[in-house]
Amino acid sequence: MFLYEQIRADITHGLLPAHTKLPAKRAFAQHLGVSVITVENAYVQLASEGYIYSKPRQGFYVAKISVPSTLHNQTTTHTNTPVTVTKNWRINFSSNALPQGIFPYQTWLSTMRSVIADLDHQGPPDSEPFGCLPLRQAIAEQLHTTRGMNVSANNIVVAAGSQILYNLLIQFLGRSAMYAVEDPGYPRLADIYSAHEVHTAHIPMDEHGIRTDILDMTGARIAHVMPSHQFPTGRITSVPRRYELLAWAASAPNRLIIEDDYDAEFRFSGPPLASLFSIDTTQSVIYMNTFSHTLGSLFRVGYMVLPDSLRDEFFEKMGFYSSTVSTVEQLTLAKFMRSGAYERHVNRLRKHHREVRDALIDSFESTSLASSFRFVGSDAGLHCVLELTDSEHMPDGFTRDVSARLAQRGILLQPIDRYIRHENAKSSEGFVVQYSSLTVEDVRKFVREFVDLCEEELLTSISK
Repeated sequence: MFLYEQIRADITHGLLPAHTKLPAKRAFAQHLGVSVITVENAYVQLASEGYIYSKPRQGFYVAKISVPSTLHNQTTTHTNTPVTVTKNWRINFSSNALPQGIFPYQTWLSTMRSVIADLDHQGPPDSEPFGCLPLRQAIAEQLHTTRGMNVSANNIVVAAGSQILYNLLIQFLGRSAMYAVEDPGYPRLADIYSAHEVHTAHIPMDEHGIRTDILDMTGARIAHVMPSHQFPTGRITSVPRRYELLAWAASAPNRLIIEDDYDAEFRFSGPPLASLFSIDTTQSVIYMNTFSHTLGSLFRVGYMVLPDSLRDEFFEKMGFYSSTVSTVEQLTLAKFMRSGAYERHVNRLRKHHREVRDALIDSFESTSLASSFRFVGSDAGLHCVLELTDSEHMPDGFTRDVSARLAQRGILLQPIDRYIRHENAKSSEGFVVQYSSLTVEDVRKFVREFVDLCEEELLTSISK
């Protein structure tokens, strides 16, 4: 039912234009991490209601529907969470893929050949369910160097991406506990908790981060937060709020914080703030990160660091699982990191992303809309918010209308209010700008089209 509602919302709000081909059921199910039956049921329901139609041996397509303009101005509810259906977008601001031509595939290939040659002579290492020791040691060294974290390789769990880690934690911590997430927040995280039928509290944010006063009233036992660069708001949790979070965790038994530090490698102004894990003295923080923003989606490798208080119990309860990342890939990544190739790649990637971000901001500042928008959260991470600062002079539903019209031109740019799950979570008017897969020319082209379209939208509004 949830997937059905998301696709229906994208159709009724114009983000999926008429006759757009929907992805194949199996591919879409793998993309979302759900069963094929879930996707099939959603498609069947949408087809029966006339939102989509099928072509024999070709798949499903979006039907042409005349939607009343009032629908575009409805108050956001949990059904407005974005589901990005695969499409050949000209410019995609919802992708976290690597830009083409930047990953050192030849270096990776030569490293892998060296690893395989070593295996041929020495034999494979002992199988470990939560990551081979060389990779866990390399990760521990990297965390010490880049995040100032002194952790043991024995506390690190490696898995095939953050989604696997979320699933492991839910099984370990239990489905009876209430989990708190930020609102607006990362939609896939909330969907995973929902799929496990976990009670979830959506906690609104302010300029300092997640509202700990509301968190305390919910009865939540586990808080899942992104303090270094929150998605989608781009906010950095202030130091006082970080200590409020730690105090919340310490104030009752069995409370935990899951710290998602997913794009900490990318900070463009000043040193990064210390992680929650590094300032926690109560053994209440589980640290999580992933290599997806540096290695790309081809390599599904994520990891978490358990506090000493949970390590032995986790390994005892969850140790029956087999490793979800191939040994060859783990050993290759470990050697890639130890050789310095990973650091050189990240530095090159950081330089590229800084150039794209600077081109985006500089291009926009020279336009007629510069005084009506501002970029928020652009000093860190790979996304920011293009916030509307002059909303009182803009027509109702302005951001949604602009987003829908951009989609018709092949540009995917989501309004930030589409990431809100509940009405009590307030957010400024604006757009979420993920630029990790784009080039300087892409963002300059976008700025030109965005400004032209906004000016057209405003002229149309005035004429009415």
